[in-house]
Amino acid sequence: MSTDLTDRLKAVPGVESVEERTGALWAEGPRLDVTAMAEAMAALGLRLASVTATLLAAQGETTVIYHYVDERSVINVRTRTRNGRLDSLAPTVRAAAWAEREIHDLYAVDFAGHPDPAPLLRPEGFEPGMLREAMCTPATAGKAPASPLARR
Repeated sequence: MSTDLTDRLKAVPGVESVEERTGALWAEGPRLDVTAMAEAMAALGLRLASVTATLLAAQGETTVIYHYVDERSVINVRTRTRNGRLDSLAPTVRAAAWAEREIHDLYAVDFAGHPDPAPLLRPEGFEPGMLREAMCTPATAGKAPASPLARR
């Protein structure tokens, strides 16, 4: 990856480190300014390919990773929610709209400023954070196998 790209990523407010791993750049920024990041990526000609999330159970927060691509590069920018919130990219980056709604449904992340926060995956009557709740609830083992085939 180019030194210029690495330097430009390091200049995004909140980015603490940038390193190359398995052919992609990884930027880390727990206090990332996601709006400035999106502007920097657009200026670099990169497009948002996906957004993923995972639970930080001990802290009660969520890791959010923005995946950007162009013809030659893959850039992953990892941040985390602060008090369960991040600014929404959806008003300026259309590709973020559904991903943010999905992450809201599954992890209860509040994307401040999202133009349409209506549930995407969540059935009517369910609260946001379906996956968060499932991941934080300890699994209990049954006394007997549930399948009659397993009892043989």
